Amino acid sequence: MKEGSIPHENWPSIMQVLSPEEVKTLGWKGIAVLQKTVWENKYIPHIPYQQQRRFLAYGGLEALYGGSAGGGKLIYIKTPLYTIDGVTDIEHVKVGDIVFDEHGKPCSVVAVSDIEYGHDCYEITFSDGSKLIAADTHLWPAVSIKESSSKVVNRSTRELFETQRVGGKANYYIPVCKPLRYPKRNLELDPYILGSWLGGSTSLNPEIIALIKKIGCFENKHIPEIYLRSSVKQRVDLLRGLMDTGGHATPTGAYEIQSIRRELADGVSKLLHSLGIKHIVHNRINKWRIKFYTNIKVSNIECKSSRHGFRLTVFRRYITEIKRVPSVPTRCIQVTSESGCYLVGDSLIPTHNSDCLLMAALQYVMVPNYSALLLRRTYSDLALPGALMDRAQQWLSSTDARWSESNKVWTFPSGAKVTFGYLETENDMYRYQSSEFQFIGFDEVTQFPEDRYAYLFSRLRRINEYPVPIRMRAATNPGGIGHDWVMRRFPIMSPEVEDGPIFVPAKLYDNPHIDQESYAKALEMIPDVVTREQLLNGRWDITASGEIFSKPPVLINFTDHPASNDYKVYGACDPSEGGNDYASIITIIELPDHRWLVYDCDLSIDNQSTTIDKIITLHSLYNYKKFWIESNSLGHAKSASGESLFEAELKKRQAIRKLTVPYDFIWNTTKKADRIRAMEPFYSNGQMVFMEDWQRRYPELMNQLKAFPHGTHDDAPDALSTVIMGILRFNRNEVTEPVPIPMMIGGSKWSASERRGWRSL
Repeated sequence: MKEGSIPHENWPSIMQVLSPEEVKTLGWKGIAVLQKTVWENKYIPHIPYQQQRRFLAYGGLEALYGGSAGGGKLIYIKTPLYTIDGVTDIEHVKVGDIVFDEHGKPCSVVAVSDIEYGHDCYEITFSDGSKLIAADTHLWPAVSIKESSSKVVNRSTRELFETQRVGGKANYYIPVCKPLRYPKRNLELDPYILGSWLGGSTSLNPEIIALIKKIGCFENKHIPEIYLRSSVKQRVDLLRGLMDTGGHATPTGAYEIQSIRRELADGVSKLLHSLGIKHIVHNRINKWRIKFYTNIKVSNIECKSSRHGFRLTVFRRYITEIKRVPSVPTRCIQVTSESGCYLVGDSLIPTHNSDCLLMAALQYVMVPNYSALLLRRTYSDLALPGALMDRAQQWLSSTDARWSESNKVWTFPSGAKVTFGYLETENDMYRYQSSEFQFIGFDEVTQFPEDRYAYLFSRLRRINEYPVPIRMRAATNPGGIGHDWVMRRFPIMSPEVEDGPIFVPAKLYDNPHIDQESYAKALEMIPDVVTREQLLNGRWDITASGEIFSKPPVLINFTDHPASNDYKVYGACDPSEGGNDYASIITIIELPDHRWLVYDCDLSIDNQSTTIDKIITLHSLYNYKKFWIESNSLGHAKSASGESLFEAELKKRQAIRKLTVPYDFIWNTTKKADRIRAMEPFYSNGQMVFMEDWQRRYPELMNQLKAFPHGTHDDAPDALSTVIMGILRFNRNEVTEPVPIPMMIGGSKWSASERRGWRSL
């Protein structure tokens, strides 16, 4: 039996697993098929998850299962979830909501599952008293004491449950999160002053008292929500005000804040959680005492700020108990953080295709004389570790089915057979010309030419009244020689038609039985963005032809001036090489949610002297935080000081106008097409957004993006790629600023006519 599988006698009933929405989608006929061919089938070792269930319940002739290469992190739907706009829960979070990862950085929700029922659930209790409920497959970034290592490993709830104690003590801890990176807020009252008032200060002037009354904290002492969602510095100032007037330090190095107001104590607890400070709240006779350790300077008073006995355990939240609880509704979400982790609960705790084809082949092996064929393109593909034959060995070797190595056939007590084969050459098709099968499955079908797929339909046969449907099934990732014909044949980008083929999309986050984190990181190492997007995110609409900017851009209505409200403004320039070559200057604003707004594009056939004047003028308008200049087109001529003539002239004119542009020169060594292509994920997922009035501001930029790589010019997209890659490098190297999350979701409402207009550009 497959490792990690559950014996059939311990499976929950099918109706415990299906959500109400899934019952409606499958219908009673589909549910009956699953009950008979999967739930009562001892050869299928684990419960199929939702996308697999739809594929297995389908009784039509042709179906495709696939999308991205390869997870489900199911957690109780009532678990609190902090977003950049306030607190929601797992049940109500939506795609596009901005949550936080374990480093406190904002990240976007890119997918949410349906609510799932019937999973084994556990309650996890932590050393600070917080509790969470999660399903057995939920992943946690935990460190094992037994392993004598500080390495964080993603572990399922079931694994934590089974190995939770070592030597009678807690075996696991989860690192405490870093402070949440909320944006700076415009607050009516300085946070330190508010903290001083809440801590007990009474020596405040009438103007301050008036402001305290205005924000509702005079009679009802509490921390307003906007202060809990302010910047790290603003929240630390608030805590310092509380500590200076109402807190104290113990001889052991702990800090304590006491209050007789429950609402204020709750607010202080939320404040500490948001700063990544582990603490314990004691309640005794309507008096709350909050005790914590931290390495953050939380008081301006020397006797309080000096710390004694500070321990590294303050950065650890130990798992003190895990116990089975009755099953509850659960849901998983996928986020864009680098680790895939996000913070849940009031304590902000970090959490973290071929199988389906094999299950489909095994569905009817209880029926006498049933015959199934599973195919890969080559024999070496068939025999790979973890591929179909190897997977079948794991599932079936301990059952009463018998394996013939010479014929590559599993035979079952009913007389049913499952055969493994390959179609490397055209002649291999005719090996099966006298065979009859009720099931044929193509693994990685996009690796096959269409004629070999089509020919095998002639081998699908059954006699009248035979209680098994004839089925052609396929599983695959995007890409490969058959990508285009598979796109045409199945409703991947188009709606399904009645009695036609179906497509069941499956992505990495859908599969709870693989190590999603390590697999995703491995896929991220693929240098080609097209291949990486096809495998990691199941992208069928991006192909090697390079036409990847065909979907409408994400638009926003932005009316501020770039130099206002402390926006970070970045720019890049691709100077002209002369003749009819364009010079392009791109300006991007980093929004408070860390998306990149393409604000301006100057695209003109200018000489380099004019371009220099424009760079300085734009800096006077926008106050660039950083500006990059592509040096490939500047030529090799040098000034007397050894600089390029362009840089020498730029310095000279800066001195005249008494302005200093914070520029760097970049020499690009990668191909222009590859640089532009690398922007596609940011364009498609809404990390890079555009002005709503782009047709007035920069129509030629959008025309060049739409036409790439077949257009006459691509100067503007090239400059755009320079500033995007510059932002990524700059934020990675700047210690004092949070790195922007490179995968976020935006949204735009386009009318049908606007979409047609974009496609026709």
